[in-house]
Amino acid sequence: DVSAERSYQVTEGGFMERTTLNTTSIFAKRLGGVFHTTCAISPASGLTPDAVGKKPPANATTAYWKDINAFDATTLWSLKLTCPGNRSYLLQVQGPKDQQVFIAKAPDTPLPKSRNLVYYETQGLRASFELRLQEFR
Repeated sequence: DVSAERSYQVTEGGFMERTTLNTTSIFAKRLGGVFHTTCAISPASGLTPDAVGKKPPANATTAYWKDINAFDATTLWSLKLTCPGNRSYLLQVQGPKDQQVFIAKAPDTPLPKSRNLVYYETQGLRASFELRLQEFR
């Protein structure tokens, strides 16, 4: 009972992706997105370590996540990605208030290889997220 609309745009020095999620439910749902990368991920701004100990949704995918770190997020938050070849990027997400952000490791191929991920979400009937990725200088 959730629909999604997405748009992508190449920007000067980067990339932008906008996702809008709508539900027909009368009950709030967990609405969000995930970004996978081989780059190391570190918090940059707008994130506070989650003192309550919230967890990502329990499903067949998240069951394999390791080293999960949870954060409370402002409406605009960012991460620094440090990539092979000494390249760095700033990943910035703007979305609704009361977001939760999870940084973790997921299995990759060939096993036992892993990749890093960031999962971000809010609870509600509708949510829009704008993700921007730009080279960090």
